[in-house]
Amino acid sequence: MLVTGPQTKYLQNVAYLRLKNIQFGYNLPVSLISRIGAKSMRVYFSGENLWTMSPLYKITKDYDVENEGPSDLLLSSGTSGDGFNYPMMKNMTFGLSVTF
Repeated sequence: MLVTGPQTKYLQNVAYLRLKNIQFGYNLPVSLISRIGAKSMRVYFSGENLWTMSPLYKITKDYDVENEGPSDLLLSSGTSGDGFNYPMMKNMTFGLSVTF
């Protein structure tokens, strides 16, 4: 039997869910910060590339799947990537901003 339609035998689910950017901040009450002579005080957190969920997580956990090509994810040798992509960097920033 000759199959002329598209083949789906080797297709894989590569859908993913990513927490790409998140920011939290809190302005401390004036009644609390006036004791040290400050006008305002803000505590904050910012994070990038903190979490990724994917069926291919073992292969894609360190790579940006948005920039990977179809053949880049899994080479015939069983290694991931093509050697030209940089790993995803996680970035976390904690801060305190005080105005006197």
